[in-house]
Amino acid sequence: MLIDHVGIVLDFFDHKYLQIVFRLIGRISFPLFAFLLTQGHQHTKNKKRYIKRIFIFALVSHIPYQLFRLLYDINVYNNNIFFTLLFSLIIFEFYDKLVTKSNTREKSFYFLLMTILLIISEILKFEYGCLGLLLSLSFKKNFLENLSIRNNYFFLPTIILLFIYPLTSIESFLFLLFSLISLIIISKYNNKLGHSFKYISYLFYPLHLIILCLFRKKIFS
Repeated sequence: MLIDHVGIVLDFFDHKYLQIVFRLIGRISFPLFAFLLTQGHQHTKNKKRYIKRIFIFALVSHIPYQLFRLLYDINVYNNNIFFTLLFSLIIFEFYDKLVTKSNTREKSFYFLLMTILLIISEILKFEYGCLGLLLSLSFKKNFLENLSIRNNYFFLPTIILLFIYPLTSIESFLFLLFSLISLIIISKYNNKLGHSFKYISYLFYPLHLIILCLFRKKIFS
């Protein structure tokens, strides 16, 4: 993610190919975020507190993110990745309700709520939009059903979604291929908790955006 954003800020002084390389590397990040989110949701002791924490950092990151976007496209308005992660967590909750209900009416109700969140994510222009939410849900659903990420069918829905995403944007097919590298990294996951850098990781997002904005202003002023 940091490499991707550095590529945006510096533009590499008209070295377009180098900038493309940095942005390609950045495509690895979101599938990793989505997968780690499913693990956080599965293992957290307090899901409501987890959702609240992501919501707070979505708000904290809003202004830094908008300032960052102004660096390279003043005509585009998007909402930061924390909002995508927030809605993904809420969809996880609705999905858990949906699969545990036996009543068709109740299932339909939670399916409707999930659909509404997907639509809102597009209207409010969350990063990766509804496909980002579906990608997160794909990780959650397939991980829980297959129990092992080394299962041959685990990555199939994820790969399909990663193929769809570039078709909805102007990004090249190469961006898709670099996204798939994340699946190789995820396949090495051993289902064990590593060192916790929770709050450092959360704070890194808005702080690095602010630093890059200041750096861009300094070197190009």
